[in-house]
Amino acid sequence: MKLDSILRGESETASQRGMVPLAVIGALVLLSAVALVGSVQIQSSPDVDTDATTAMERTEVSSQSALEEAVVRATAQAAEQPLTTTENTTYGRELTAHAR
Repeated sequence: MKLDSILRGESETASQRGMVPLAVIGALVLLSAVALVGSVQIQSSPDVDTDATTAMERTEVSSQSALEEAVVRATAQAAEQPLTTTENTTYGRELTAHAR
């Protein structure tokens, strides 16, 4: 027995009892790491779609959706606060001139 374990009142079997589960956990961690590296190495690289036509179609569809949403939101805001009088500004005078 070691001197420090004798001074703490531990026996040889008590100190070795904790080493066995720790060794099992270490072996499991090592095996998991090896399996993870093996599965990552086996995978092939992903295929990247670089077709410009597809990208343009998707962009067009998403921009149309965003524009439709903006028009609906602007229409709702305009209906909540309708323009009943024009201000004394350049734009207000233009609106008044074109309204006649």
